[in-house]
Amino acid sequence: MGVAACAVLLIAGCGGVAELDSSETDTVNAANSAVADATASGSLKPGDQAKLEALMVLCHEKPLAESDGESMRELITRLAPELKSADPKMSRRLKRFATDGCN
Repeated sequence: MGVAACAVLLIAGCGGVAELDSSETDTVNAANSAVADATASGSLKPGDQAKLEALMVLCHEKPLAESDGESMRELITRLAPELKSADPKMSRRLKRFATDGCN
């Protein structure tokens, strides 16, 4: 009984999986759209880097939060290679951030 109570408190203390609010969901959607547009056009549009940086901030703040069943870390890990042909530097930055920055 004591072990079960401690486990419940541990999970409750950690907050479980963080939820995204509507503005954070908008951040995720904007980053997904920016990568899709960059892949189609061959380069990031002005302002799209800021959308990806906002996603990195969100990943740092809520790495376990999920969008469509993907954690923020998984999302950035998926987006990094998609961006490689359009912006190799940002692709490497996202990949490195997914490994080291989403904590």
